[in-house]
Amino acid sequence: MLVLHSYHVGLPWTDSLQEGLLSGLGEQVAHTNLYIEYLDALRFPKNSESEENAFAHELKKRFGSVDIDILVATDDPAYNFLLVHRDRLWPGKPLLFAGVNNIRPENLEGLPLVAGVAESPDFLANLRLMQKLHPAIERLVVVGDATKTFTSNLEALQKANDQLVKPFVLEPITRRTVSEVLSALRLAQGDFLVFFDGSPTG
Repeated sequence: MLVLHSYHVGLPWTDSLQEGLLSGLGEQVAHTNLYIEYLDALRFPKNSESEENAFAHELKKRFGSVDIDILVATDDPAYNFLLVHRDRLWPGKPLLFAGVNNIRPENLEGLPLVAGVAESPDFLANLRLMQKLHPAIERLVVVGDATKTFTSNLEALQKANDQLVKPFVLEPITRRTVSEVLSALRLAQGDFLVFFDGSPTG
């Protein structure tokens, strides 16, 4: 079994997924050839095809002679990476995913041996609650981490926002560190609410 995490060791979300996986395997861990890899997409995003191909080449060198029976992807970057490269690296192997955002059944049509647990945040309910608590506020600053997961969630948030009778004015802020986020918020003028959707580091 090869597990590809989207992010890095020490990120609480990734660590909790790893702990959950080991807990789920239980005593079978001792009888499983388990390999763990990290895409590290938050700290070192692979923004080009050449960068992704280089990472795929490294995996092929490392596991070319290893018999991998099943692939597991956590979060969007790892899932999307394996969708693109699975047939070349591990043809015919099943792919399980966890923590992937906004996947619908129709998204899996035509994808053989792919299954998992998706995340579908209820953005509309959150936005309505924010308006109920702060009816006079019109601006919503959306803080994210510049990952593909954030991009996907931002699109879903925008669609939910469009369903409001009086939509917020959305103002995305994508920064890598908490200090950068705080600096950007200090520069913002007027009254606004903040919606965190991501994991800035530091």
